[in-house]
Amino acid sequence: MDAARRLALLALALLLQFFNVSFTSGDLVETIRPLKTWKGPPSNYSWSAHLLHQTKYAVDSSSDSSSEKLWNLVDNGHKKKQNPRSVKKEKIGSRVNNYDFTQNSKRTSLPLDQPTLRPIRNFNAREDAEKLRIALRTKHIDEAEIINIMTRRTDDQRQEIVKYYPDLKADLSWKLSFGFRELMKALASPLHEFHAEQLHEVFRNASKLNDELLIELLCTLNNNHIIKLQQAYRSLYGKDIKDELRGFSSNLLANLLISYIEVKRNEKSEINSSLAKHDAQKLQKAGTLRIEESAPFRKILLTRSYPQLKQTFSEYKNITGTNIRDAIRRDFSESVQKGLLNIVKAVSNRPQYFAEILNAGIRNFSKRDATLIRVILLRSESDMGDIKTSYFKLYNLDLSASIPTNTGSLKKALISLISG
Repeated sequence: MDAARRLALLALALLLQFFNVSFTSGDLVETIRPLKTWKGPPSNYSWSAHLLHQTKYAVDSSSDSSSEKLWNLVDNGHKKKQNPRSVKKEKIGSRVNNYDFTQNSKRTSLPLDQPTLRPIRNFNAREDAEKLRIALRTKHIDEAEIINIMTRRTDDQRQEIVKYYPDLKADLSWKLSFGFRELMKALASPLHEFHAEQLHEVFRNASKLNDELLIELLCTLNNNHIIKLQQAYRSLYGKDIKDELRGFSSNLLANLLISYIEVKRNEKSEINSSLAKHDAQKLQKAGTLRIEESAPFRKILLTRSYPQLKQTFSEYKNITGTNIRDAIRRDFSESVQKGLLNIVKAVSNRPQYFAEILNAGIRNFSKRDATLIRVILLRSESDMGDIKTSYFKLYNLDLSASIPTNTGSLKKALISLISG
């Protein structure tokens, strides 16, 4: 036996004694096998666990109970304890409206969508319907039970409940207080119908141009949601969203939004760096020509995936030394700048975009302001988890704790949707 192996066995014996594992010298000799298969321990194992991990490949676990003790010692980790790092709280300042398009390609893809509302297991629509009926028709309405059911079932599950309780929306409408009532009524409606109702409200108030809300409602949807929204709008109002847009917005913004509806966006998460550079060069040329109806600008903005666009904007800054937002302010007229800037924000970083909208809604909150209800309800099954993270990064505040405290059951219901 060579010196290195003798030294290893001696160290093992000392360690086993330290861990109170009993081995006779005969046991030790019989149970150690050639260590040719060992390729080294994980880098985060402590030095004492190195040898234990090595013996995992060398010890026959079926030989005796002492070997099982050794297996347990190794499998329990004996890893270095991670020293908690102090989290630096960044100053808010200009970061609130500062979208970083200069990250390298390895970090440009958006986070995977993290919903906070998922289907519950062992779902029983008939049972939930009966619980809601009792909660709403007792002398003292059980708002806690209503919140527990309505905010913890997905849209599909809620619609199953409605089949067993057809009068649910009507009962919610006249038995609850205003803000809480509006949220519960929205939860009782199919999600795409609620979305269509929000869009219709914008068109009804055509005298008050609200391009920002139009962009929020149309430019942050995937292809499947756009199709369902159009179907819901036609079913409810007998009109086409595209026809509504033509009579509402400025020509450029209307054309862009119509294109959003008509053109299918690439929804793959992969980033093509070469294409991003090529698109950035096209955007540079379009800006030089100062063509507001620039086909390259529209094509890139409408068809590229969200991670791809983020990389394109980063490449644009590398090529021109100018942020894409500054370029829009320079190359487009004031009548269309605001809309385009909001579109760029929406497609560049959706979680941050919605975090800012929620913050504005919280600061200007009134019980008749639908911002919190609209955003939290529409995003809870898609990316509310990401929005919560972005909100904390921007404002160093937990989103749930930021909901106004004077809203009673509405606050509890919104927090339930946010928390997941």
